[in-house]
Amino acid sequence: WCPSWPPTSPSTPAAFCTNLLAVLILRANRDQSRMRIMLYFLSVVECCQQAVSALYTVATLTVRAVICFSDTAGAGQEPPKLLDVFSDARIVAIFVRNFWVALIAITRWDAVAKPLRPRFNAYGRNAFLGILAVTLAVASLLILPPHFLADVCAISRYYTFYSCVSNV
Repeated sequence: WCPSWPPTSPSTPAAFCTNLLAVLILRANRDQSRMRIMLYFLSVVECCQQAVSALYTVATLTVRAVICFSDTAGAGQEPPKLLDVFSDARIVAIFVRNFWVALIAITRWDAVAKPLRPRFNAYGRNAFLGILAVTLAVASLLILPPHFLADVCAISRYYTFYSCVSNV
């Protein structure tokens, strides 16, 4: 009855390091446009989110190890409610992470593909991007492989770094 929760994505440490590098690159440049400042804060928040995700995974795996390998686990008893709470919290955490990754990927795409973005005013564009991020997060939670959006975000991060490094 102990679920096999996967730890964080294998690309999480690499994503954390690349975001940290983005923070340092963007911080080093003094004359920054509004887009570069926004990307800086996105990278800072993403670093914090990945650190919290790693801590959450460590806590989850620790609780799982303590409960699943205790004496009551081998006796065929019903799983403790704590595991159910952690399982529900993990689903919520995956949704929040997918929403955030989708929002960052969409924002970075929006920065790169200015001519292609829809013609909205500021409020309409932000609402459109938010709805698109929620849709992607729900879709990824239900049907997509777990690291699909992380791969999309990694591709968009490559373009972000290319633009940052070439302008430093």
